Amino acid sequence: MIAMNVRRTVLIVALMILAGVGAGLGSGQVHRQNKNLSIFFSGDTEGEITTCGCPKLDYGGATRRAAFFDTLRTAGWSFLALDAGGIAPFAPLDLQGRMKVETLARSMATMDYHAVALGHHDLSLGKEFVGQMVGWLDQPVLGTNYDLGLGESAQRRERVVEIRGVRVGVLGFLDPELAGEDMAWVEVESWEDQKERVHSIRGRCDVLIAVASVGGNQRMADLSTLYPQLDLIIGTHLGDLTPDLTKAGDKTWYTGIAGKGRYLGRIEVSFHDGGGIADIQSRFLPVEAAWGRRKPVDDLVRAYFSELRGLIASDEFLAERTSNLKEPPFEYTGTGACVECHQDQYTQWQGTAHAQAKETLVADGKEQVPECQACHSTGAGFRTGFVTPSTTPDRWQVGCETCHGPGAGHLKDTAAPYGMILAEACVDCHTDHDSPEFDYETYLPKVVH
Repeated sequence: MIAMNVRRTVLIVALMILAGVGAGLGSGQVHRQNKNLSIFFSGDTEGEITTCGCPKLDYGGATRRAAFFDTLRTAGWSFLALDAGGIAPFAPLDLQGRMKVETLARSMATMDYHAVALGHHDLSLGKEFVGQMVGWLDQPVLGTNYDLGLGESAQRRERVVEIRGVRVGVLGFLDPELAGEDMAWVEVESWEDQKERVHSIRGRCDVLIAVASVGGNQRMADLSTLYPQLDLIIGTHLGDLTPDLTKAGDKTWYTGIAGKGRYLGRIEVSFHDGGGIADIQSRFLPVEAAWGRRKPVDDLVRAYFSELRGLIASDEFLAERTSNLKEPPFEYTGTGACVECHQDQYTQWQGTAHAQAKETLVADGKEQVPECQACHSTGAGFRTGFVTPSTTPDRWQVGCETCHGPGAGHLKDTAAPYGMILAEACVDCHTDHDSPEFDYETYLPKVVH
């Protein structure tokens, strides 16, 4: 077992190298497959179809994942490919989110997954939308202890597939504790009611795996206790399950998957000479640019961005965006309101990277991507802050109030305390993923007035 902290760059790179596959794909070098059963798995992708382009750790993207699978298959590898669910964004699904789900699901349909499950957040989107997702995935989804009521062509309760002479059974569990009112249309059965099915499939396979949408690590442990017949559980839940391969009891191992499609899980199952599992190891591969691209997925992503440009220009999008704005503690006034009294500070700001935040997106062709705009503007998500480039152009930059806070209160009373910068004001955008080298004491002198 290899443990991984997804926030430590050095360990991530070490895992990539130790994995024996991934690091050499950029040069076309693929190691010969060993005698083990290889399993690659994804999950909690959250609608992320491509990388944003900001982070130095530029991991993720559906086209890279597709290229990885294709490269291995072309090199003669035979492996099990699973997705444990969490396809949809975890935030409330808006117009853009629906486009993301469709693009991601259609992209996954090109990757020849052996089984794709749906997470509780996917299922909460309603029967009609889930039916559309099944169509975009172009295969029945795997759900063992629930019934979608969409017919046999939309769902399978179990899957047995043979990989290099090894019969692998796959089940898909949904935690009943996650089935809220928004999932009332799904007929969810208890885990305990699946004993006959688990016993039956266990007798028909050499390795038994469950993908599970669960409420936490303890629930994965509970499932392994209930069904010691399981050899492995791969869980999803908001990207916060342990990425460590953990053994529960004498036999069953479980693991989560790093979120947003930035990593691809790899499981290696080795066997005794006389049969039976000898060991299970887990590693995570950063989904990197060296893996290459695949045209069918690139075409889907290109169509998504084209449609997104049209969506953002629509009245429907503006109405949706405006209706979801939060109330700020004070109104945003825009950088122009600060200049009269703070000309020297404004001049200094103009020479910082913050003042070029909009231009950075334009140079990368990402100026119309809402999730990118949030960290390249002022007051995004708040009333009187940034909404869209066309409706709030004076907020379309990392201006004074991005760091110092909305300024209307300061204009009313300039003697009142205002504008102190603490590290907490930075880390919303300088996250571990997007800005892994961020250090407050190092970065502050680059922007301090």
